[in-house]
This record gives sequence, structure tokens and C-alpha cells, in this order.
Amino acid sequence: MARPVLFRYSPTGERILTLEADAILEANVVEEAQPTDNPVELGADVTDHMVLRPQTWEVRIAISDTPVDGPAEPGRARSAREQLGRLLEARGKLVLALPIGEREPVVLTRFSTAFTTSTPHCEVLSLTLREIHTANSFVVPVFRSEHKAMGVLNRGKLVVKEVGPELKKKTEDKLREQERSFAINIGAALSNSFK
Repeated sequence: MARPVLFRYSPTGERILTLEADAILEANVVEEAQPTDNPVELGADVTDHMVLRPQTWEVRIAISDTPVDGPAEPGRARSAREQLGRLLEARGKLVLALPIGEREPVVLTRFSTAFTTSTPHCEVLSLTLREIHTANSFVVPVFRSEHKAMGVLNRGKLVVKEVGPELKKKTEDKLREQERSFAINIGAALSNSFK
């Protein structure tokens, strides 16, 4: 059986939407860093003069209707191109499997197909994949921007409604709790620094 090049995991952990290739012709990885417009270099512990960009993978594979390690399958190459279209439409996280190992999570951002008259039952597919970096998040308690709580959009403008007493009390309680926690942490830090 041919080696899988791209696949997704289902929520239950099974491989789904697998794309298998007969040959991996080329695999290139692009790593880049982008300089920031306003670097912070002096007078602080923070340095953000360069931001590392996600890796980009460019892979060329060949898929034939007559694979070397199996019986002939008419339409196999065309089916692989359709499978790539489904992977692109799914917009989900993928696993890139190469002889040097697996890269995940990546997303398929582009693919193209090359046909030749000398090999009508074989397609050369060029894939561009990009690594995904997940950002950390911090939840700040604010009034929810639900239509019922805050208002409704009217021709692109937010028409504010009065916030209900339950939501207002819940948010105020959460803010008071965070203020208390912050004051306790500051007090503990100050007492430790004077010891």
C-alpha cells in the first residue's frame, strides 16, 4: 500500500480523508522570521524585534492509476485530486506524513495539478501547507455582547439595550472577586519583598 501523505484524525482518533502518494518527488520547508515595525531592545527584558512565522511546507507528489505496489485502479489519480479538494474545503487540521517524520498540525493552503501527455494516467500534485501556531488566551470578564444583553445591530451600528440585573450582578461579582485576588497577590508579594 502507498504511503499516506496527508490525513486527518476524526474526533474518535481514527484516520479519515487520507491522501496516499506513489512517490514524493520533492519536499521543501520554508522557515522565516519577520522583523517588527517597533522593536523593543533597550531598557526592558522584553525583546520583540523578530517574530517567528509558522513553517511552510511545499511538497510535490506523484499519483498514478497504475501503482507499483498494487493492482491498477482506473481513476485513482483523478480521485486523489478530488480528495485534495475535500481536504481544502474541510479547512481542518491535518497531519503531513513524510519519510523524515510527521508534522502536525498543518493546514492545506494551496494545491495545483500538472498533467503530461506522455503519462496520461499519472498526476503530479504540488501542495502548499502551513504549520499552525495556537495562541494563548486570557478571559477578561465583561458584559457579554449577546443580542439580548447588549443590543442589536441596526444597519451596522450597535443599538444598546439595558443590561438585565442578573447579568450585571454576575459580572460585578466576578470583577470584585478578581480585585480581591489581585489585592491578596500584591500584598503577599510586598510582604515577601520586605522580609
